[in-house]
Amino acid sequence: LGSKSVEMVGKTSRLLASNGVRPPGTPGVRKVAVVGSGISGLSAAYLLETNGMQVTLFESEATFGGHTLTDETIKGVPVDLGFQVFNRTTYGHFEQFLEALGVDSEESDMSFSLSVDGGKLEWGSHDLSSIFAQKKNLFSPSFLGMISEVLRFGKEAPKVLDDEEYKDMDLEGYLKKHSFSRTFTFNYLLPMCAAVWSVSNKQCLKFPIQVLVRFWVNHHLLDILVRPKWRVVKGRSRTYVEAVVSGLRDARAKTAVVSAERGPQGVMLRTSDGRVERFNDVVFATHTDVTLKALGGGATRAEREVLEGVPYALNDVYLHRDPALMPKDRRVWASWNCLDFSHLNKDSPSDKAVCVSYWVNSLQRLPEGTGDMFVTLNPPQAPDAALTVRRLQLSHPMFGYESREAQRRLPEIQGQGGVWFCGAWCGYGFHEDGIKAAVSVVEAMGGSVPWRPRPTSPNVSWSHWLYMRAVKAMASKSVTKGSMRLILPSGHEMTFGVPREGGAVKLPPWHKRKRGPDAEPLHTRVRVHDTNFFSRIANDTDIGLGESYMYGEYDPDDLTEFVGVLTQNIAAVNAAQSELGIANWVGTKLQTLAHFARANTIEGSRKNINEHYDLGNDMYRLFLDDTWMYSSGVFNSPTDTLYQSQLNKLDLIIQKCELKPTDRLLEIGCGWGGFAVRAAKASGCHVTGITISEEQYKFCQERIKREGLQDRVTVLFCDYRCMDHMKHSFDKLVSIEMIEAVGHENLGEYFAIIDNMLKPGGKAVIQAITYKDEHYQSYCNCSDFIRRHIFPGGHLPSMQCMQEICANTSLCLYHVQDIGLDYATTLKMWHDKWIAAEADIKALGHDDVFFRKWRFYFSYCEAGFEQGFIHNYQIVWSKSPIELPRSVIAARGNSSVSSTPSTGFTGGMLMVWCFLSGTAAGKYLEHMWIAPLFAVLFVLLRNFSLSLTPSLFPSAFSALDFEARTLWHSSIVGLAFSLSTTFLLSLGLSKGSFDSLFTSGPGVENWQCNTMLGLCCGYCVCALWDGVTHSRALTRREVTRNTIALCVATVCLAKQVLVPYVCLAFVAEAHSVALHMQDLLLLMGLRSRLVAGLHWATLLIARIIGHAVLTHKVFTDRALFPSEALFYVALVGMVSLNILNFRMAADLYVLGAPGARVARVVKQD
Repeated sequence: LGSKSVEMVGKTSRLLASNGVRPPGTPGVRKVAVVGSGISGLSAAYLLETNGMQVTLFESEATFGGHTLTDETIKGVPVDLGFQVFNRTTYGHFEQFLEALGVDSEESDMSFSLSVDGGKLEWGSHDLSSIFAQKKNLFSPSFLGMISEVLRFGKEAPKVLDDEEYKDMDLEGYLKKHSFSRTFTFNYLLPMCAAVWSVSNKQCLKFPIQVLVRFWVNHHLLDILVRPKWRVVKGRSRTYVEAVVSGLRDARAKTAVVSAERGPQGVMLRTSDGRVERFNDVVFATHTDVTLKALGGGATRAEREVLEGVPYALNDVYLHRDPALMPKDRRVWASWNCLDFSHLNKDSPSDKAVCVSYWVNSLQRLPEGTGDMFVTLNPPQAPDAALTVRRLQLSHPMFGYESREAQRRLPEIQGQGGVWFCGAWCGYGFHEDGIKAAVSVVEAMGGSVPWRPRPTSPNVSWSHWLYMRAVKAMASKSVTKGSMRLILPSGHEMTFGVPREGGAVKLPPWHKRKRGPDAEPLHTRVRVHDTNFFSRIANDTDIGLGESYMYGEYDPDDLTEFVGVLTQNIAAVNAAQSELGIANWVGTKLQTLAHFARANTIEGSRKNINEHYDLGNDMYRLFLDDTWMYSSGVFNSPTDTLYQSQLNKLDLIIQKCELKPTDRLLEIGCGWGGFAVRAAKASGCHVTGITISEEQYKFCQERIKREGLQDRVTVLFCDYRCMDHMKHSFDKLVSIEMIEAVGHENLGEYFAIIDNMLKPGGKAVIQAITYKDEHYQSYCNCSDFIRRHIFPGGHLPSMQCMQEICANTSLCLYHVQDIGLDYATTLKMWHDKWIAAEADIKALGHDDVFFRKWRFYFSYCEAGFEQGFIHNYQIVWSKSPIELPRSVIAARGNSSVSSTPSTGFTGGMLMVWCFLSGTAAGKYLEHMWIAPLFAVLFVLLRNFSLSLTPSLFPSAFSALDFEARTLWHSSIVGLAFSLSTTFLLSLGLSKGSFDSLFTSGPGVENWQCNTMLGLCCGYCVCALWDGVTHSRALTRREVTRNTIALCVATVCLAKQVLVPYVCLAFVAEAHSVALHMQDLLLLMGLRSRLVAGLHWATLLIARIIGHAVLTHKVFTDRALFPSEALFYVALVGMVSLNILNFRMAADLYVLGAPGARVARVVKQD
């Protein structure tokens, strides 16, 4: 079962270590005999062997299993005669036992029918047609009264569990106290008890009412509408018997234990074959009478009293085909059919065991064409001999007050002299009770259990029912290749796709499988423990799927195959996502916004990296190999270990770099230093590695010192965007699976930095996980489990995206190799090590949610690579040995890569503008139409700058880095805005357009003012759009400034409030003209005394003095303002401008000409 078997091996090893048990066969190992191979003996032997004890299993019969009995008389038609059914609600240990053994189950039917006096009264529980199969019952007062009492009993009976009055009351006393009718008692209640426990009516009436009701409540037998679906073992019970026995080193059939004698050296067992052996412990998993016989006179008084308190009754059992022992009306036939005779209960309840016939075809899925098969207990007459397949006798425990007392006293006799007791008799007599008893013994002996029961509820809320329907609708359309089988908490099943014929098949080793898109269809079985599984999927799709696994709401047989089925059908899954409705749409958008909020700014990157890579080196040590490489290995042969695969990968990259001893190599994202150390040792070159993980940085420093490579390896705690001082310093550059932490909005800057770091003729080798080109655009606008829970801010580039971005650099694509399938194998090995280290991981303080989160991460990624949905490329880029003309680079870069907002914050600010412009344009069209017009004009101007500047200034522009080019274009647009506003303000002042301000106050409007405000709106929109669509590195502060300016200008223009005052503040744009001109000249490597003089003059006159005068004017014009609020808004704004002006002057004075860029930023405030 793939990872399931690995998981069990890991748990077994942990049990051995935690119990201090030596491997079997070593001196001093604990020897344990388990007597009896029924469900208790099998589970006890399995668990004790799992805990490292040396187990010998004894069985007196020729076959193992006890009541776990499968008849195979008819070839090809296995039939269970003993324990048959279970459910997911009350058989938690049994279900986990089957899972541990890799044994499957299937749906069954637990219907019931009664036939009295050869068919005079018959009814069944299937539906109304079977309840009233005899039409006369529709008019029978006693029968209709019985149905009413069934409902009353289901409602009233549970109350006895909390009432001391019923502590010592039996069923008969309870029925008399509450006046239940004879019809209800003998035609419903007692037949139901007889069908469950195979006892007489008289014995049933003596059952303690609290014990009986507790069993019914636990099994939901009193619920009319909501009951768990019953299930049976697929392939019959022999499958788990064989699974346990085949795993034991010493299992002996036809070997009865004749006697057991306790002594100071252990327990001496004498067997029917004449052998005598000594054991440290003996576990009796046999019927109480058999155990007493083996103990003989050595049984203590307490042991004898306890074991005699649970007597057994013998029952005749027939496997046959005779329908005479079934109800006469076939419409009534059910899985359990009780046959009774009224004359046996005429004077008093019968002490004769009631006849029960099990319709095997309904309980168990028999091969087609088998014909009707029945198992009948205690028939009034034997079935037709010609139709009888087999006859045998089975004993069943009988329960009463004595048995309840015996069960209470059981713990006091456990372990005396190394003798232990377990069996179904320790509970209600069923296989779950047998396993529970075995588990108690194993734990008392110091052992551990490699599972925990997961009882599920058959109840489904209305909301979860709706979610279940939505997911079912989606899955029905999605899973067309392979199949998916969901076992619901209720025990019902949902199957999607085409199941594999012949059941489960063991997959061949990875190197022999078909992999990628042409892989064989996968099939998966999933046990859903909680219907919240459906609500998470409906709301958050794959994020919800991963979170549901994290919180233990479902378990697939093989987690990777489960994800693989979805990956194989990913196109259909995406197409059918609309079936999940509005909740999924909203959930998806919210998750996307949460992802955008984790943008990879310099500060954000450090936080994102810290959340994943700084979880502790002690944790990573548990699943990484000695190279400490956290990236895909390369498997040159099926026998390669994880360690060897990583060496193969490192050597392959070194080979592709063509490293020489004289080379200087930069590694962006050096991790724990594995590549740096290998490269320095292999080639003798000097390696500079950078990381922003504190844990990795410390580890690297220690590793380099330990390896004695301080002279050849340097590790810097540094972001790749903060290395301007090292431009053109490196011959080679390597980045191994670091690009996934860059983010789409930063890819252009990332490759521009690689270009700038390399010397002409240099070479870069990048190992990158990539997304499919055809799905890349939609990927950019969504989130997923990995980006939400594993790599915050993570983003997979596409191959086409990287090529188009690099067309705008000097980098040329030289070589590409896909090692995606190697990554699938790497992830599987990591996953296996992670499972084996579960105890160590939790000892570090991580909980089960964290452990399962990483399991899902490993499987999620492995399936993606295995199915070819994502790829892992080793890409070699070479830099031109000569400077290419800008026209050549521009020609290469004609195609552009569409971008998404640089951050969710930037996108949010842009949404503010969209909302404002839409509202204002609709309500204030008279004034607002000019704002979007100028926005378009400024965007067009920027685009003209993008296309014309390289040809007008080829040599100067080609020398600029990415940030400088961005500043160039924004300065062109800023200069246009500043010139326009300065001209309009000068025109207005010369024509006296502002004279009315001194008489009419701030509400006056004129066309020059409106035009200036429209220009301001358009310029702010262009600046925001610049940051959104051209990956400009806008900080949140810049975005906020532009957004505030946009909001102020929009409100003033739309409402015609404070228009003249705001426009007079544009007097400072005269200084901005000089500032932008100085920026452009500096970028071109030029200086102008005239511009510098103009810059200082306008700073003093236009900006500082001009704003100071306007501030005084605002203060003195308080009475002209329409409201106090507007006055204070204007005053606070002007005071703030004056403060920023003095700050700008100080910066420029200290920094000189280079301070122009700082001044430009401050100016925007």
